Amino acid sequence: MEFYRVFLNFSTICLINFTTAFVTLFPCPNCAKLMIQNGISRVVYKSDKYNNTIEAKESRILFEKCHIEVISFDELINENKLYENQFVKCI
Repeated sequence: MEFYRVFLNFSTICLINFTTAFVTLFPCPNCAKLMIQNGISRVVYKSDKYNNTIEAKESRILFEKCHIEVISFDELINENKLYENQFVKCI
């Protein structure tokens, strides 16, 4: 619930359409819906340890139907030859 409040406050202050969301865990369905509603166009996740759960499958379906690119952070580093220290951590 705290993430929801922070996300809503952030989205009212900043224009976040057509941006990339960097997340630690693959988003749950509620977070996926928030990202979709706020115009996130790409999701980069670090860990997908719950990939076999119903919730993760639901999130994947939501992203797919809304044409949102979903990629693991490791794949992003390998494909674009990026390094982890190039990213700023947000709290």
